[in-house]
Amino acid sequence: MGLGLPVVLSDISAFREVAGGVGVFVDRHDKKNIADTLSELVENDTKVELLSRKGKARVERKFDIRHCVDQHYDFYRKLLASGGNTECSTEQLSYD
Repeated sequence: MGLGLPVVLSDISAFREVAGGVGVFVDRHDKKNIADTLSELVENDTKVELLSRKGKARVERKFDIRHCVDQHYDFYRKLLASGGNTECSTEQLSYD
């Protein structure tokens, strides 16, 4: 995504969280689904361009080093303020 190329990912929650709506998700156990998805991308320049643009923008917006540092800083600040309360969880480190 960061290189301006579309990504094809296994359809698992961690990848959905990171890629958001700009990834193409496939069933990793379904070879036909993977082949059909790749064929569709090869044949559809418009879709590739759209996914490429949106993916690059998502990486620049969500995974910029400053954004990541700020997000981690806020998480640890809240964790310390809570006295180490386990209810302060990594769910606060959202990619959306």
